[in-house]
Amino acid sequence: MFSSLAYVAGNIGQTPYAAANAFMVSLAEGRRKRGLAGSVMNLAGVFGVGYISRTDKAIHDRLGSMGYGHISEWDCHQFMAEAVLASHPDSGMNFEISNGMRHFNPERDTDLPFWIDIPRFAKYKVIKADAASGKSDKRTVSVKAQLKEQTTEEGVHEVLLSMYFSG
Repeated sequence: MFSSLAYVAGNIGQTPYAAANAFMVSLAEGRRKRGLAGSVMNLAGVFGVGYISRTDKAIHDRLGSMGYGHISEWDCHQFMAEAVLASHPDSGMNFEISNGMRHFNPERDTDLPFWIDIPRFAKYKVIKADAASGKSDKRTVSVKAQLKEQTTEEGVHEVLLSMYFSG
């Protein structure tokens, strides 16, 4: 099923739309519990396709300031293939797949989206490597990349806490 990032991150004034998308997620989950295939793709926009592409620049700018990015039509096809693979209840994959949220560096970027400090969006928050590891390396890496480097539960815990309390 096609859903929207408005369900995942929210969008002021679109509560009924987000609720309808939440219903699709629960429908897919119910199908999987019954042994049937089901998955949901939470998308922002696809370049050159659909309502957003036919609207004026103000809507594009507003969605960009909310942290939503657009994907290409080719990426959408790849995303669809991933959702199909994840749809089988025994796939071992999460049936709810999201794409189209941008990464932000709170120390560099201005006008951050409202959701940047919500823990479930940690992978979109770029922080200094030394904040999590104690190193003086000034390069920036995403929380997702930092988590991939961890080999212990304590390491994961440190990365998540440093991300949450760094903002």
